[in-house]
Amino acid sequence: IVYKIEQLLEENIGSPPLMIELSEKVGLSARNINIAFKEQHGTTVFGYLTKRRMILAKKFLEENPKFPLKVLADNCGYGHLSNFVSAFKREFGIPPSQYTKSFRK
Repeated sequence: IVYKIEQLLEENIGSPPLMIELSEKVGLSARNINIAFKEQHGTTVFGYLTKRRMILAKKFLEENPKFPLKVLADNCGYGHLSNFVSAFKREFGIPPSQYTKSFRK
């Protein structure tokens, strides 16, 4: 079940299904989904989704350091650039603009 949810999240990383939709697709309550995720990943569905988004954003920035952060934030599912920057900094310890400096040519 966790694997199926991971697939659903990965396929829709920028606009993931709501917990109610996940519940309907896998036949578990939101609470039980989060319990299963905590057992497998040590975090909730939202925590897993945030981590995956940040890993993908970091990789993308390494390959495209001049890409506009606002567009990347939108593509990662963040409606506000400040939320994306905060999440990136929380995950990696530095803001994305500082991270990309070492990859710019």
